[in-house]
Amino acid sequence: MFPRYMSIQMPLLVIIGLSYTSLLADEPETAGKLTPQEELATFTLPEEFEASVVVSEPDVSQPLSIEFDTKGRMWVLQYLQYPIPNGLKAVEVDQYLRTKYDKLPEPPPKGPQGEDRISIYQDQDGDGEMELITHFLSNLNLASGFALDHHGVYVVQPPYLLFYPDANQDDQPDGDPQVLLTGFGMDDAHAFANSLTWGPDGWLYGVQGSTVTANIRGIEFQQGCWRYHPETDRFELFSEGGGNSFGLDFDQYGNVFAGGNTVEPLVHHVQGAYYVKGFGKHGPLHNPHTYGYFQPVQHHGYVGDSLTGGFVLYQGGAFPEEFNNNCIAPNTRHSAMRWSTVEKRGSTFATRAVGDFITSTHNWFRPVESAVGPDGALYVADWYDYNIAHSSPQNHGKWYMPSRFDGRIFRVGPKTVTKFPALAGDLKQRNIDQLLELLEHPNAWFVRHARRLLVTQKEASLTTALSERALNTENEVLALQGLWILSQQGEMTEALALDLLNSPHEYVRAWTIRLHGDSGELYPAFFKACLNLAKSDPSPIVRSQLACTAKRLSSEQTLPLIFELWKQSEDLDDPFIPLLIWWALEDKAVSHSNEVVALFQQPSTWQQPLVQNVLLERIARRYTAEQSTAGYDALASLLALAPDELTRQSLVTGMTTALEGRRLDAIPPSLKPAIQQLLTSSLENPNIIQLGLRFGLAEAEPVAIQLLQGETLSDEERIALTTCLGQTGSNAVIVPLLEQLEASPNQPLRLATLEALGRFDDSTIGERLLDNLSSWEGRLKDQTITLLCSRQTWASLLLTGVESKQIDSADVTLDQVRQFLIHQDPEIQQQIKQIWGTIKPATPQEKQGRIKAVLKILSRSAGDPTKGKTVFVKTCGTCHKLHGEGTTIGPDLTGAERKDRRKLLENIIDPSAMIRSQYIMYTVVTDEGRILSGLLADSNDNTVTLIDKQNNRTIINRGNIDEMDESSLSLMPEKLLEPLSDQDLQDLFGYLQAN
Repeated sequence: MFPRYMSIQMPLLVIIGLSYTSLLADEPETAGKLTPQEELATFTLPEEFEASVVVSEPDVSQPLSIEFDTKGRMWVLQYLQYPIPNGLKAVEVDQYLRTKYDKLPEPPPKGPQGEDRISIYQDQDGDGEMELITHFLSNLNLASGFALDHHGVYVVQPPYLLFYPDANQDDQPDGDPQVLLTGFGMDDAHAFANSLTWGPDGWLYGVQGSTVTANIRGIEFQQGCWRYHPETDRFELFSEGGGNSFGLDFDQYGNVFAGGNTVEPLVHHVQGAYYVKGFGKHGPLHNPHTYGYFQPVQHHGYVGDSLTGGFVLYQGGAFPEEFNNNCIAPNTRHSAMRWSTVEKRGSTFATRAVGDFITSTHNWFRPVESAVGPDGALYVADWYDYNIAHSSPQNHGKWYMPSRFDGRIFRVGPKTVTKFPALAGDLKQRNIDQLLELLEHPNAWFVRHARRLLVTQKEASLTTALSERALNTENEVLALQGLWILSQQGEMTEALALDLLNSPHEYVRAWTIRLHGDSGELYPAFFKACLNLAKSDPSPIVRSQLACTAKRLSSEQTLPLIFELWKQSEDLDDPFIPLLIWWALEDKAVSHSNEVVALFQQPSTWQQPLVQNVLLERIARRYTAEQSTAGYDALASLLALAPDELTRQSLVTGMTTALEGRRLDAIPPSLKPAIQQLLTSSLENPNIIQLGLRFGLAEAEPVAIQLLQGETLSDEERIALTTCLGQTGSNAVIVPLLEQLEASPNQPLRLATLEALGRFDDSTIGERLLDNLSSWEGRLKDQTITLLCSRQTWASLLLTGVESKQIDSADVTLDQVRQFLIHQDPEIQQQIKQIWGTIKPATPQEKQGRIKAVLKILSRSAGDPTKGKTVFVKTCGTCHKLHGEGTTIGPDLTGAERKDRRKLLENIIDPSAMIRSQYIMYTVVTDEGRILSGLLADSNDNTVTLIDKQNNRTIINRGNIDEMDESSLSLMPEKLLEPLSDQDLQDLFGYLQAN
């Protein structure tokens, strides 16, 4: 049975959960629909710009991707089959809408045919509108991306990457497609591989979204940026993670960026890196030892740019200067496009909001893709649909079909720019000199086509001309064009490459390193030159690429490069370089542990800030996590080599982090002398004691209790030791923990102590907590009640206290009452009925009535957003962020569709109607009968981490879990708005809906 789950009716992007029950009843799908010209009248553009309709339904429907060929014609992929493939039967669907089908479809034309198509358009009469020329391909079945080649078209139709040859250029495939790759995920049409884009290096790049799993030639991934090289038939996962990615573009220096569904507009992908992903859906990154990951590009200013698929880094040359090389991105939920500057930030970038590019008062305007044409104008694909989400398949025909055949493409550009003309001939017909001139064209569209055409030319004069450009000392962008073309032609001589490493341009040096590193081995002279750059190059761009390349090389070349890179203390605060160095080191840490340890035999290593602050903890954590003799031997060597207490502390911290939430049954023999020596020499050091506890040393616990009862620990140390005792201690720690809970005035420590006590099944704990409960207040009281609910014996004590009036029944929330019921104890159920009556959720009619009542209240006044912010912080900010403020437990509301008041209310009043996949609550039952609930914050082979609505994190050893199930209830409580006055409601919504 399909879950009640709704995702964006635009591929690859998933929005904040919305309940549409009332929409289906009250909002006819076709109500408010405008003609293309009427829609155009709703646009607001920068003063010097104008927009026009290029093509609309019925000539185009559900446009997903746009490209212009060498003749200047517009090609459009129409995603008509979305969201369900034809000819396949769903046999299993999970809560994330991931679907397993009854079979793997054969590639076209043998496999089941769908309704997707790739069509060609051209303005034949010069009126600014395009007429349909032909359908190049029809009957595709969920084809999610395409790219044009000189002799055909590449199409990604999961699970395949296909090539349709068209050698005679008659706009019809010459025959059946070539199957280049197999294994792209097809679990969910909202996350398919997409955005095929030619890189400047001759690789075909793409991205894949969040809820599908690819396995291509043994490389498994969900979210990520991937690439394929047609000439060599190589496939690589360029970088992993990045969110539910859709949209891909390269800047003038060849940096690759992706869009997606984060509140920041862009993700900057670098080679071999790891990025944030949907951990709740997919668990950790495929390398569980990344020990960190990159976030999207840091954004400043208004962050309402969520759903940025289809962005461009504008390089069209026709817009005012301030737009050049900056980002124009859709904001699909807000029926808008906005633009931001792109600024350097060390080895990566930051974006800064500038303003609106297109806004519309018509909420059917749903921009999903944009592309720069030969005229330098921006062509915007409008999915055109009021509902940007689709319901479960049961409701598919009821609600999805009426807008299925809509779609518009708009042209946006300065009023002074001539509307799209046909090119004078085909760029393929231009000679070498003309193509070389195009490399300097202000519109990158011409540059990119000229570059790809020049790659196919092989003449000595061309090689000379390109070499001159590559060595150009004035124009970095022109130098890169020469470098990229020569590399693809195989004309990059060793002498030229060494000269390019001395280029004054940082990106020329970085790209020379990257292109040579793709082979996996640097020839001796080049490697020596790279070592010198690692020692002295002033550019973080170059040092970043050296770290990326080092990961791809043999240990004989990787480790010397790392040794020089970690000496660059100025990179300590760089957003990328420290982790890139770690990932290169981690790649060799286990397979070449002796060589890695040898680097630490040099005294200078221990003095490097990057080693001290970034690498030591991680390398110790990696060897501990390996749980192998070689790993433990390496740890023992590092502990012996550590020159001082500070460096030993870093190693100890890494070891304890690796064992977080658990303890080993016995200390590894090779480590035992080192650990016992640490304990003997550092009895007052809480970090050393924690290590002893996690390694199962019996003598560590009494020392830990003694420290806990003393006065020498800082608050942070006391909390950490308390947490460790809760995860590893015996019953001997119960009394000291209870005494600490009752005596300490420190609220965070008391909350940590409560969490630690939760692990022990002891009636004394419940009795002592109940005795104190009436005198405690606020969060401490709430967390104590939640803890008492977690065990059946404690729950009975609490209910008896409520019955006897020792505890006020109003102090127990509805969520906590529901937790009692999970124990399935008849006596508890009877007590609940006597105290609170029958516990039932509000009926749909009651919820709709409440929605109408609040809408009426809100209609009376706009409210004060300033006062509303205070209400938000108290009511919503404990779980949600808005405009950068609040807590990220639930979805960030900044990029949500906040303008639709009714949808916003439906989410709040009926939070469990639709729970966005990464915010599904889990209930865990341990082998001791303890019940815990919360969001899945982390999951690995050893532990599971839950986070509750108060932002408390609980780490549970997997070995102690009896059951772990998804809850049908949202972590967000019902009746959240009940305590608010009418004025509070008006002020809150004034703030929620403000920019």
